Parts: sequence; C-alpha cells; structure tokens
Amino acid sequence: MLRGGDGMRIAILLLAALTLGAIVLGGDMFFAPMTAPKKPETAKIVHQVPIPDINGKLLEQTKDATADQRFVLEPEIYEHLLVRSTDIAPGSLRALGMKESSYTVAQLRKQPERYRGKPIWFEGEIERLEQDTKRIPGLPNTRTRGLLRTDSGDPVFFTVVGDVSKQLTKGSYARVEGIFFKLRDERFPERIDKAPFIVGMDLRASFRKWEPVKTLDPSILSKIHDTTPEEAAETEEIPLYHLISYAMNQPREGEWKQAYPDLDAKASRAIMEQDGSVKRGAPFRLNAALFQTHTVAAEANPLGVDFWTKAWIEHPDIGTVQIQMPGRLEGEWNMDDYVVVYGHFFKRTYYETLPKNGSRHFKMAPFFVADTMLHWRLKENANDATVKLIMTVVTIILILAMVMLVIRDSRSNHHVRDALIERRRQRRLAKNKNEEQGRRTQ
Repeated sequence: MLRGGDGMRIAILLLAALTLGAIVLGGDMFFAPMTAPKKPETAKIVHQVPIPDINGKLLEQTKDATADQRFVLEPEIYEHLLVRSTDIAPGSLRALGMKESSYTVAQLRKQPERYRGKPIWFEGEIERLEQDTKRIPGLPNTRTRGLLRTDSGDPVFFTVVGDVSKQLTKGSYARVEGIFFKLRDERFPERIDKAPFIVGMDLRASFRKWEPVKTLDPSILSKIHDTTPEEAAETEEIPLYHLISYAMNQPREGEWKQAYPDLDAKASRAIMEQDGSVKRGAPFRLNAALFQTHTVAAEANPLGVDFWTKAWIEHPDIGTVQIQMPGRLEGEWNMDDYVVVYGHFFKRTYYETLPKNGSRHFKMAPFFVADTMLHWRLKENANDATVKLIMTVVTIILILAMVMLVIRDSRSNHHVRDALIERRRQRRLAKNKNEEQGRRTQ
C-alpha cells in the first residue's frame, strides 16, 4: 500500500496523522480531570411583597406607661393592627425592616415608644392558646390569642389572624412574627408584668437548634408511615430533619461513598413492596436522569436550613424518585442531565396519574434525602498525564516513521525511474546502431 503513487501516499499519510491526532485529543478529553460546571450568571431578581400600611399617628396614641394603661387594649388601635396584619405575606416583615436577631424583651420594656409599630419576632414555648371570636369587620370570624414563654423565661403576648396548625398546642415550640403593639400586664391566671404584645399573621412551629446527628435513631425513623396515600401525604418533620441532619454530616469526600450500594432492581422492588429488607435511612447511590428541580424558602427548622431543594429524577429500575436536599444547587442543571445522588431512603410517596375507568389511580415513588446532588463525571485517574504522554510520543513516532517511509520510497522510485530511462536510451542507441550497420551492408 505504501508503494502506490505519490498522491496515494500523501493521502494515507494525512489520514494516519488525522486519525492519530484524534486519538490523542480523544484521550485528552477522556482522561483529563473533569471540572465542576461554572455557576451561570443570572440577572438580579427583585422580589415585590405587599407591605401593611400601618397608621403611625394612630399608633402614637398607644399608652403603656402605667399598670392601668397596660391592662387596657385600645380597641381602635388594636383592631387597626389586626386588619393590617391580614396584608402580611412572606417577606413583608423583612421588607419593613425585621432583623435576623429580634429585639430583646428588656429593650422593649425600656423604650416601648421607640419600637412601637416595628416588625419583631420571638420564639418560645406555647403556654396558652385561645380563640377570639369577637366579630370585627374585615377580619376572619376567629383569631388566635396566646402566651409564649421565650428561652430566657420572658412572657410574650400575641394575637394572630391566620389559621394556626392543629399540631401547635400547649408546650409546642413556636415562632410568632408581627408588629409590636404595646406592653401588657395581667393578673389572672398568673401575674405578668410588662410583657410585649405582638399582633401578626402567623404562629408557626419552630425548633431549638439540634446538635448534628451522627448516628441514626431507629425509634425516630419508626414514626414514618407510608402504607396509604393519605399517610404518605403527611411529612413527619422530626424523622425528616433527623435523616437530613445525618446526611448533612457525612464528609463530602472519602471512602465512605464506596460503601453506598447502587440502587438496583432488587432493592427497588424491596422498597416498592415494603418487604422490610430495606430499612428507613438505608444508604444508596442513585445514577439517574434529572427530570426537574424546585427550590423554596424553608420554614423555621432545627437544622438552620434557609432553603430546600426538591429534585425529581428518572431511575432506570424504579422510575421516578423524589430527592430532598438542604440549600440551593450550585451550578447549571438541565433536564436530562445524568446525575449521581448519595441518598438515604426516607419513605414512599404517591402521586395521582390520569384516572382509569373513572377511578383514581396512584403510583408510588420513593422519597430519598441527600446532602447534595452531583453531575455524573468520569473518575480521575492518577496516571492520566503518563497515559497522555505515552500516546503523544507513540503518535509522533508513527508519524515520523511514515514520513521516513515515504521519503525512502520516493528516493527508490527516482532510482528506478533513472535506471529505466537509461535502459531505454541504451536500447534506442543499440537499435539505431544496428539499423545503421544494416544499411551499410546493403
């Protein structure tokens, strides 16, 4: 093949060079370390929230300097704050200037007029909850009044106009946010002096900050129920936070990942059939295609998490899987990206599909928790540089060898061509000589 014409040899040489160059470039792409995707630049998002219109001049008429004044709730001012509290939405109080660290009860007692009308919050244990059924135009028929005892032992009165979860009862740890109205005194059922009174929208469950979970507690995970769609719809917060805290406190790197088995068809079937072989909190490595992600602001929680990210992935053995992770996902994520999740099984969930024969139809989807989600990438090899160097050297040697072969063949062809030309010349001379001798003989 290498002894063909010059054009053929040049074509073969170019083809070989291109092929070997592609091998080197392909090897470089295959063996090169994979880098994390850059965080995309996004435009600044401006959040607009409703701001309650508080009548400052009306609020200035509030009196709480004496014990008699603190026993009285000025009806006009109180009802004005209640009505304006219905305009409070998530983010409204922050827009009004509510701080991450609230004012202390001592500050409010010392200078109540300075803080009156300002957004504040307190956390503590609920000591009292009762319904206020007085009809007030522009307000729901019932409101919730109560007493909160902070961690420092200070009492805080409150009234909220929003619905209060039935899970919040006496002894629950809760957070109230609202507008500071006045200092309040009470003599029955107990003596309370100069307690701040907050008027707001919501009373929400809160938590004292937990210590990091290092070991899973089966007694906590046993409180998870998912036998029916109705049970699965209720998210058991304490077991969820317990398992997420455990996932958050695993090292980001290390050999521990090798102990996470791949979620295969057998484990998938055990989860769906709930045969008991896969325990709550069991670790798995999930390789799947990303379907959707959704990030929301977190309610108060014992982990100090500000945002929750939920992702739905399509696993080849089990189908749709829901993942919940703390925080935001960094970098760029697109539908059908191939991802890796080192997660822990939490429970089964159900989602409703298109009705069949007029009846409701549900499908099961496992619910896992994880610390984060990773892009699938090739594993780095410590010998990458050596392999690339060897491939490059071999490519150069092969190219040089082919060049030398072409040069040698070219020289050989020139020698043969010169010899042929000389032979033809000699033959022509001999022929001419013979013809000349023939003519002389005649």
